[in-house]
Amino acid sequence: MKADDGKKVWQRKILSLILTMFLLFCIYQIFLLFPKYINVRESYEEIKEKNEEIKQKKESIEKQVKILESEEGLELEIRKNLPVIKEGEEVIFIVE
Repeated sequence: MKADDGKKVWQRKILSLILTMFLLFCIYQIFLLFPKYINVRESYEEIKEKNEEIKQKKESIEKQVKILESEEGLELEIRKNLPVIKEGEEVIFIVE
């Protein structure tokens, strides 16, 4: 019986050693992955900010399109950017 007890002790020691090595390996892998995790998190934050900027630009463009879809908005934009007048209007130049 003592031979079996000695054999079980060695088996437990070997199993404990294997489990300890596995645990150390897992901890080592976690430490290797941590810097990658930090980089991914920073990239995510940057992408999130850019996404918000793009959403704001989209909303602004949609507002401009909505304004330009109306007759008045189109006329205002044309008058702002081009030197045009309607029939019957006169242009006055003020010289100082």
